[in-house]
Amino acid sequence: MAREHNFSAGPAALPLSVLNELQDSILEFGDMGAGIMEISHRTKAFAAVVESAEEKLRNLMQIPSDYSVLFLQGGASLQFYMCPLNLLGSSESADYLSTGAWSQKAIKESARVSDTKTIWDGKEKNFTTIPLSSDYQVRPESKYIHYTSNNTIFGTQWHQLPESTDKPLVADMSSDICSRYIDVTRHGVIYAGAQKNLGPSGVTLVILSPWAVEQSKKTGQSKRGGIPSMLDYALMVDKG
Repeated sequence: MAREHNFSAGPAALPLSVLNELQDSILEFGDMGAGIMEISHRTKAFAAVVESAEEKLRNLMQIPSDYSVLFLQGGASLQFYMCPLNLLGSSESADYLSTGAWSQKAIKESARVSDTKTIWDGKEKNFTTIPLSSDYQVRPESKYIHYTSNNTIFGTQWHQLPESTDKPLVADMSSDICSRYIDVTRHGVIYAGAQKNLGPSGVTLVILSPWAVEQSKKTGQSKRGGIPSMLDYALMVDKG
């Protein structure tokens, strides 16, 4: 097979060495007598794969030891909803910087469950610019500031972190995660679909600060019936 060069903004090419190793593991993973897609995720053999991936990611991104790393499903699109669901109580709010199509989607989903305010919107200029800190004002009552680190559709990227006063940042880094150094400690949450920079489609990386985990616990306790189990950050952290 002649492999094509892939310049798509969607799923990226994987290294041949990875594909060759995966090919063997699909038929038989180690000495398990079954392929990696057939064994339980609770086996020690599979747990080692997850632990290795997390360790490499922590080293590469310099993720603090008290931050949690999750490998979830649903893409970044589910995180548009899951973030405010976990981080905001019924009377709490968040500020959003709208720099492209993905920011707009995040704002739409957040508005379903919280008081969401767009404090800067690049739509009038067709999303050709990124705001300066003097272009927007963070509301005192906001719990966090959300931004999209790179917008593939309009081609705009943050070259420095947004000014957030004393608020934690929440970032969708799907299209440029691990392409440069980012100060993880400035963030309450970082999330990214894996398919562009990290791995195959279907895996979503979520990095949670201790603040985010505590917010999830508090929010779950304040909502009638709590947060649905499959969308609960604190529960995901607790269950590994």
